[in-house]
Amino acid sequence: MTAAGWVWMAVAAILAVLDWAAVAAGSRLLERCFKPAVLLALLAAALTAKPEHSGVHGWLVLALCFGLIGDVALSFAPSGHPEPRGASSSEQPAAAVSMAEAVRSDTGELVATARPVAPAARPAGGAHRAPPARPDAGPRSPNPLFAAGLASFLLGHLCYCAALFGYGADQLSLGFGLVLVLLALLAFGHRILAGAQTEGGNALTIAVAAYIAVLGSTVVLGIGTSSLWLAAGIVLFGFSDLVLATDRFVVRRGWAPLTVAISYHLAQALLLLGLVR
Repeated sequence: MTAAGWVWMAVAAILAVLDWAAVAAGSRLLERCFKPAVLLALLAAALTAKPEHSGVHGWLVLALCFGLIGDVALSFAPSGHPEPRGASSSEQPAAAVSMAEAVRSDTGELVATARPVAPAARPAGGAHRAPPARPDAGPRSPNPLFAAGLASFLLGHLCYCAALFGYGADQLSLGFGLVLVLLALLAFGHRILAGAQTEGGNALTIAVAAYIAVLGSTVVLGIGTSSLWLAAGIVLFGFSDLVLATDRFVVRRGWAPLTVAISYHLAQALLLLGLVR
């Protein structure tokens, strides 16, 4: 890493902390400003770097570019949950808004006509499950911005896969990575795919399944390099995406957005350092 690269890494760290503060405060406007700015700083650091391994630099830059596009798309995409964060049945009036018919946009504006319904019971444990869809309501078409973000990150992981091929693979490490990915799939895969099917039907389910396959392959390759930087970075990336997917498709947790933001930025930074040091 060059001196200019370290300066850009420091800038990225400052912007990341500001983004985490925006996420914790629930400020979508500030998050939309700071989150892409972090990737821009990391991209600048990558452009000034001189990787030791040939064939890595271009794939790294492409991966960060796709990450930047994905950040912008997902920052403006709806969360996918019909129930607002932090709301509980005890806080809802007797005539609550039917969230299947009245969805609030990211800016808080009412975008559909609501009708009164009785409040739903709150699950135990502080988690907020999405209310079941009405019998006459089928899966919605995937939101274009969410689909664009998903596709961008999928391409970004393919670029990381190509970059990781520049490193030698240890058979034992590859086996450990494969076991780790399979355990995660057994524990969460079917629940995430079921939620994707409920939300967006076959199209979204196929897209999410493809993304899981590519992400899993990247995790196996990253761990297989036996590089601590790369293994830590790719595992954090997988963890970030796992929390994001379960929060969107399975059960909503209040701590998920901040956890996703922190682990995602640390993952991108560690992958950058691992590929160029």
